[in-house]
Amino acid sequence: MNKKVNLYRLFIIILLLLTFVSAFFISFFYNFDSNKYIKKMNARIEYTTNYKLVNKDKTTSFTSLNDLDKLSVLYNYSMILNIKSTIKDNYKIIGKLVISDDEKDLFIEELFNTDIIPTNVNGSVLNIKETKEINFSEDYLEYLKAIQNEYYKGKKARIDYILVNDIKMYNNYLSKNITKNDDVILSIDLNNGTINPVNENKNETIYGRIDINTCYAICLELLSSIILFTLIIILLLRNILRTKNSFDYRLEKILRKYDKNIVNVKSFPRIDNKKITFVSSFKELLNASKESKCPINYLDIKNHHEATFIIMLSDLTYVYKLK
Repeated sequence: MNKKVNLYRLFIIILLLLTFVSAFFISFFYNFDSNKYIKKMNARIEYTTNYKLVNKDKTTSFTSLNDLDKLSVLYNYSMILNIKSTIKDNYKIIGKLVISDDEKDLFIEELFNTDIIPTNVNGSVLNIKETKEINFSEDYLEYLKAIQNEYYKGKKARIDYILVNDIKMYNNYLSKNITKNDDVILSIDLNNGTINPVNENKNETIYGRIDINTCYAICLELLSSIILFTLIIILLLRNILRTKNSFDYRLEKILRKYDKNIVNVKSFPRIDNKKITFVSSFKELLNASKESKCPINYLDIKNHHEATFIIMLSDLTYVYKLK
């Protein structure tokens, strides 16, 4: 019974430890909002787009996409941080033709890609004011080529002009952060012939990368947890193995199993005048008890260190010492 209880206790302890370790991993890797190792700061992002169009006849009144020659797009992008930083930004504008159905994009083609424009800021505000002249007639021609494929006819089509913003921020609080924003600055619906500029404000939480010192701290905590868990398991297993081979365990097993054959006595009578035979195992003593039909006398001579079992016959005494 005690053996089973000990095993149950061991399993419970292991389960509790595994639960603790698992909870630690889950808390660390998924609870970013309160994780002390994940640096973060708030940013307010505002962007607006205005455009001017020029038709092929040099007029500026909008008639249809077939007549549209060029677009002059003015894009304002502003990112306001709550902490001063060194900001390095590389941005460019790309155009994409997208044909889709109601569920997924069927065709995507990059129409053009401007050169990367670098900008550096020391402070808390990044402003990008970019004017780009787009040769729309060439982009529209690519669309007409694409819909020559019967599969794309009748599908939804648009041209997105996108600001690709590769931002790197450095400060004492954030250590290092890299974000990449792909914002649509102008979208042209080719089915309805509408031009849709962007005007949006949003708040973002920017999560930073962990610096090397924090990585060392994390590794140290994880390693310490694993070592502690391993040591506890080793100590528990060692204790169980030691218990199985210990004096108490063997004595308890004998007393429990052969309770009907054993008499616990406070002292032994004198056996100086009897022949003494020492047996090497309790099983031999038990056989002698069964043959002689005499009880086995038991005395704990040295508390929890040595026990003596004796069968006393008329001229012979069998002795088994458990140590």
